Amino acid sequence: MIISKTEVDFTDLIEVGRFAFFVYLDRSGINFDNNDLVSQAIHFPRVVFKGYEPFLQKTDLAKVLKDINKKNSKTQLEIHTKAMVKPTGITTVKNIIFNVELLLKNSDVPYENRIIPNVIKWFIDAGSNFIFKVLNQDDIDELELIINDHGISKQNVFLAPKDGTEDYYELMSLIIKQCKRRGYNFTASVDYNILQEVESN
Repeated sequence: MIISKTEVDFTDLIEVGRFAFFVYLDRSGINFDNNDLVSQAIHFPRVVFKGYEPFLQKTDLAKVLKDINKKNSKTQLEIHTKAMVKPTGITTVKNIIFNVELLLKNSDVPYENRIIPNVIKWFIDAGSNFIFKVLNQDDIDELELIINDHGISKQNVFLAPKDGTEDYYELMSLIIKQCKRRGYNFTASVDYNILQEVESN
């Protein structure tokens, strides 16, 4: 499996603050032995797979997930994906959470490359969480159309302010109001670097 890095940290966005082993998948990273990865992962209560699109390595990923399941059935598995690639070979994997970040216009990715109906349906059927990172009211209007067009359940939808945005707290206020009005969940990224600075002082 091609990995850019692994680290021990805490989850954000969904189930914030969970202690976990993070695996960042990146095709420009280094080739990491799958068995060595599994040997490390099984000692943690939660293993989180992130990266540009983890399912670009879906064959290796499926094998690693199954092996973790076999060696420690209590380990919670979590995958962050942009739903650009349909998963295969993981329907029997247990204790798995999918956090799907569907890209909006603010990503500058063409619509047909970021909204793929059959892939979205697969993740809906798997009971996934759907995260939308919002920049403005136009994004909220767009995500409403996406949710309605694809039948995504509101209880699985999370709106978050887009990272690095000016007037972040003003944007957060807008999103919270819209979540209350429309029945969506709210979330936001947690900057654990701040906690690391506190620990070092």
